[in-house]
Amino acid sequence: MDRHESFEIKAADSDKARGGKGKAMVNWRDSHDPGWKRWNSDSILLKKIGNQKQVYVEFYIAFSPEMYQTFVNGGLGTSKIFRIYGFTGDWSDPFNYFAGATHPSLIWSVSGAMRYGIRNKLSLYGMNNDPENYPDMPGGSHQGDHSLSYVSNLKGMGPGGKDAKLPDKQNGGYIIPGSGAATMERVFGSPGSYTKMAFFVKLNSEKGVHDGVITQWVDDVQILHADTLNWVPVNKDATGWNVVGFGGNDYFQGYPNSERHEEWYAIDDIKILTEVPDYLKADAEAKDAPKPPADLSVE
Repeated sequence: MDRHESFEIKAADSDKARGGKGKAMVNWRDSHDPGWKRWNSDSILLKKIGNQKQVYVEFYIAFSPEMYQTFVNGGLGTSKIFRIYGFTGDWSDPFNYFAGATHPSLIWSVSGAMRYGIRNKLSLYGMNNDPENYPDMPGGSHQGDHSLSYVSNLKGMGPGGKDAKLPDKQNGGYIIPGSGAATMERVFGSPGSYTKMAFFVKLNSEKGVHDGVITQWVDDVQILHADTLNWVPVNKDATGWNVVGFGGNDYFQGYPNSERHEEWYAIDDIKILTEVPDYLKADAEAKDAPKPPADLSVE
C-alpha cells in the first residue's frame, strides 16, 4: 500500500502529463528477482477497435529520471509498452496471450543499457506459433523478437527509401551510423520529456502472400518500413487488427529486492486511425489524395 498501482490515470499526476496538465497513463515498473526470469508489474489497458485490415497508432511517451539512471547503472531489462493484435478468441478473456488467439501481433518494447545503447525492440508474430511462419523482417529473419538499434537498424526510411535522419536530442545533429551508441537522452531527450512514437500495420493481401506491412516513426521521422510480411499464413483465417494495448509486463531485476525499487513511464495523447496521416506519407503517395482516415481513438 505504500507503493504505486501498476498503472494510474489520475489528476494528481498532471505534472507527468504532456504539457504539464490533464492526465496521462503512468505505468510503474517494480524491480524484483524471485530467482528466475519472472515478468513483474503486469498491467495493460486495451482498446477494442473492431476488425481492421490496416491501423495507424500514434502516442507520446516519457520516461522517469529513475529509468534513465537504471539505463546507466546496468540496464533496463525489458518493458512491453505498446501492442496491436488480432484477437480471435473469447472476448470475455482478451488478455489470454497463451491461447494462440492474439495473433497476428506487434509488440513494441524498450530495453538496453548504456554500454550498447537503447534498443528498439519489436516482437512480430504471425498466426502460427512456429519459426517458419513468423512474419519476415528485412534480411529474411524469421524469429519473433527483433532487438533493433536506433543507430544501425534504420530500414527503408523516408520518401523514396532515403536514409533516416533521426535527430539527436542530446548533442544536436542526427543519430547515424558511426555516431556512437543511442543513449536514452539521444533518442528520447531529457528525463520526463515526451517523444512521439507511431506505428502502421497492414495485413497481407491474401493468406500466405508476403506483402503485409509494418512502418514505424519516431517524432514523425520514419525509421523502419517492411512490406514483405506474411502476417496470415495459408492455413489460418484472420479477423483483422482489432485490439490496441498500452502497458504490459516488465522483466526488471536491476535492484536488490530489499529496496522495493519502482520507476515509471507515461503515455499520453493516443490517436488511432485507419490510414497513415497525409503528412507522414511519401511524396508520391501524398499526391494520390487518399480519403480522410476514420478516427478510432478515445477522447
